[in-house]
Amino acid sequence: MISMEYSAAFLLSWYIIEHDLMVKWDKMLDNKGITGKRKKKLRNHLLYKTADRVIEILNLLSKIPDDDYSELMKLKDIRNDIVHNGKIPSKEDAEKCFDYAIDIIKKLMER
Repeated sequence: MISMEYSAAFLLSWYIIEHDLMVKWDKMLDNKGITGKRKKKLRNHLLYKTADRVIEILNLLSKIPDDDYSELMKLKDIRNDIVHNGKIPSKEDAEKCFDYAIDIIKKLMER
């Protein structure tokens, strides 16, 4: 039973992380003045707006530091294993994801 709680905790934490990534992505598009069909294309979840692509591009644009990039890619891979392969995350992985999400929330609350 406890292992299922790790999955739930991980996925809820990942939701916060992914939401933050997508907000950064949308802000970047807005700041670049991208509009119309191009904006619609770049906001399409099937083509461009996947966590993997958003992490890659935001890192290349220096919007995500290299340390965060590495951590986010690891967490994304764990998330994919949970969702697509039914893998149960370790306690350590669930805590790592939770801590990352809490840091996001703390930064938002400071604003």
